[in-house]
Amino acid sequence: MKCIDEAQMQRYLDSECGQVEGEEIRQHLAQCRSCSDSFTKYSERLAKVKRSLGLLIAQQTLIPEFKVPTRTTQQRGVILIYILPLVAAASLLLLFILRPFYKAEKLPPNELYLQSYISADFDANKPVAEYPLIMTIIAPDGSVSQTIIN
Repeated sequence: MKCIDEAQMQRYLDSECGQVEGEEIRQHLAQCRSCSDSFTKYSERLAKVKRSLGLLIAQQTLIPEFKVPTRTTQQRGVILIYILPLVAAASLLLLFILRPFYKAEKLPPNELYLQSYISADFDANKPVAEYPLIMTIIAPDGSVSQTIIN
């Protein structure tokens, strides 16, 4: 192996080189006196720089383990077990209580019922008079007649 350069020394000191490369660098430092001296000087210089920056000790930010709050699961259980069926029962009870007060609109027995609508796709740029109009007439006896007006 040829002599080590500064970039390789830096990778070795930062433990960024692979296992094979690290082993080769260790063997070369054991055999080559000039590289060993350069490595010692480089590591001392790096230690001084780290000391001056206050980074001598590697600081690891530890993130505490996230604990799932148990209270929400208890609240969800209470809602599903007690409150949801209670709301459903109350709404059904309210429906049965208010049902007699609801009166559907009934047609008077002897009158005609007239319903008209436009049965085409609606285009807001066209005047309403250009659309066909369908009139449905329902007589009191139940007979139905339709008329298309253009």
